[in-house]
Order: sequence, then C-alpha cells, then structure tokens
Amino acid sequence: MQQHSVGQRLRSFGRQDFDLLLVCAATLITVPLALLTEGPVRVAFAIPFIIFIPGYCLIAALYPRNDSLDIIERLALSFGTSIAVVPLIGLVLNYTPWGIRLVPILLSVSGFILAASIVAWYRRSRLEGTERYTTRFVLPEVNWRGMGRTDRLLTVALTASIIFAMGTLIYVVATPKKGEHFTEFYILGTGGMAEGYPTTLRVGEGADLIMGVVNHEGEPVTYTVQARLDGDLAVARLVAEAGSARQDEPWSFIVGPLDDEADWEHPVTVTALATGEKLKLEFLLFSPRPREGYHLRALLGDDGYATMELHEAKGQATVTLQASEESAHDCRIEAWQGGQLVAQETARVEAGEESKVNLRYPPGETLFRLYDGETLVLDDSGAELALHLWVEVRP
Repeated sequence: MQQHSVGQRLRSFGRQDFDLLLVCAATLITVPLALLTEGPVRVAFAIPFIIFIPGYCLIAALYPRNDSLDIIERLALSFGTSIAVVPLIGLVLNYTPWGIRLVPILLSVSGFILAASIVAWYRRSRLEGTERYTTRFVLPEVNWRGMGRTDRLLTVALTASIIFAMGTLIYVVATPKKGEHFTEFYILGTGGMAEGYPTTLRVGEGADLIMGVVNHEGEPVTYTVQARLDGDLAVARLVAEAGSARQDEPWSFIVGPLDDEADWEHPVTVTALATGEKLKLEFLLFSPRPREGYHLRALLGDDGYATMELHEAKGQATVTLQASEESAHDCRIEAWQGGQLVAQETARVEAGEESKVNLRYPPGETLFRLYDGETLVLDDSGAELALHLWVEVRP
C-alpha cells in the first residue's frame, strides 16, 4: 500500500474530505449560536449537532473505506449512533463537577465531533484514492418520459411528501410552541449532590448546604426564600453566600430579579434556635406573581383527602373533598388577605363520597386554611414551592 506524507494528506483534505470539513464548520458555528442567540436559526443548527453529526463522524472513523457501507446504511447508522453517543456524554458529565449544563454539553459534544473527524481523516488518508470514502453531491437523473404511470405517481407522491415534511419542519422551527412556565427549586449537600444533607444541628450553630433556583417563567422574576423550623420563623435563620442575595429578614433573603432561563445556585447557611427531635426544617420559595393552577393538599382523617386548586388572579379556589369509607367530615375553608378573613365556605362530605366547593374571594395574594371539624388540617404558607428536611437540634 502506498504511504502518503503528512503534507500530501493535508493537501488532499479539502478535496476528498469535504464532508468532514462541513460537519466541523457546522459544529464551530453551532457553539456561538447556542450561547449567544435563540430562535429558529439556533434550533436549525442544534438539531443536526445533537442527532446526526456525532454519529456521522464516528461512523466515518470506523468505516473509512468506500465499500464498507452504502450511503443509506451510513446515514441510518449516523442517526442511531448519535442517539447513543450524546446520552453517554451526558452520563459522563453528570459525574463531573461541571454537570449536565449547556456549556459543558456544547464543549463535550464539539470535542467528540472534532476528535472523531481527525481520526476519520487520518484513516482515510492511509488509503488509496479509489478506496477511501468520498462524499459526492450528484443530483439523480429522472427519465420522466420513460416512466410508467405507477412510477410517475410514486415519484410525485414522494416529492410531495418531502416538500410537506420540510414545510412542517420550517413551521415548527419558525413558530415554536411555548413550553410550560415553572420554577426549579432544589437543595443539595455541600458536595453538590442530592445527598449529605445536615440531619443533626447544634442550637445557634450554622449548618451549610447548597440551594438553587432556576427561572423558566418566561420573564424576569424576583424570588424570596424563607426558612421555618416546625412552622416558626422566629427560631430559624437563613443566610446566603455573601454578595449572592439580599438579606430581607433574619430568616429570609431575596434572589433576583432572575432573568428567564437564568439560574441561581449558591451555598446557604441555616441556623436553628430551638432544640428538639424530628423537627421539620422548611425552605419556602415565594414569588410576587399570583398562583395560577397551584394545588394545595391535606388529609381528612386516615384515608380521606382535600385538594384546593388556586386561581388567585381570578379570586377563585376549587376545593375537592373526598371522605374515607368509615367517616364523614364537616369542613370549613377560609381565605385570608392581609391578616383579615375575606371569604369562608363550609361543606359536609359523607362517608365514601366526594364533594366540590367553589370559594370566591377578592383577587390577589391570599392564604388559605382548611378545618376538619375544629382541627386545622391545612395552613397555607403562601409559598410557590417548598422543600423540607427532618432534623434533630441538640443543645
């Protein structure tokens, strides 16, 4: 076999490895587009970057010979291999300090593409010109007059299907459907993993953990984070890392305004000022927006339950009461605003039955209470999201 010098290989790159040059160029364009822009152009480059190019480069490295695979097999394996490779890259990133985030994913997949392209080019360069795989862009010749009626119909149907598929793709990219608006709220141990949470605290001594907030609400939002120990604000202290948030009260701080798709993740220190065993240490997330479609839940007895669906902007709450087979319940639902009772409804639900109650109140920020007889079974904090740990606080 004829050996080629490095100079010969480099000179032949542009002529016979146009496909590798094209995918590398597309990769280098995708990275800044993904970081600096958004919209249809970004999506158009991101789709092949994830589901085609990594597999294509790997297949090119594994099968450099022209007769190893035909074009259909090469394309099919490129899609399948990409679907396998990219999740594996994400799995590896999950066990690194960088995690599965936009920048690490972009750099890792780009690095894989460039490395596989270099290997593919090197293996091709060791082959004779007629043996190495070369991409050729040749339009097929269509002999329309020589076709039978059936072949013509099939050709027209195939062309129409391709045009329809391309039009559908352009429409989906140009008019993307807005996803659900929500906020992520989480806590991690000091190691940055979902483990190693503090479970035993000393009264008056701070315990550290990592807290995160991610805004997917479609607009900038200012959040308030609050700590409570067994429902009591006065015996809890919560402080964020210096410079990362604004302290509001000894037990709360303010994050933001946080831009849409922006994240806030910093160490926080929580301090308990009362002792006890199996105490509920709560972290509550508040936002100034009305709670729409938000659900509150409570137990009625051992097997019954109550669900409240809130629409604060409309001033309406739909309450569903489900009694167990053994006992009936007399319930009272209250709505409070600014420390004043603004609405109240009572309902009795018989054993084994379900009852619905519509509670109306002035639109705006509202707190709710639900009584089962004289027992308070739901005391709404007004928080949008809540997390908690069970801790022991020693003297």
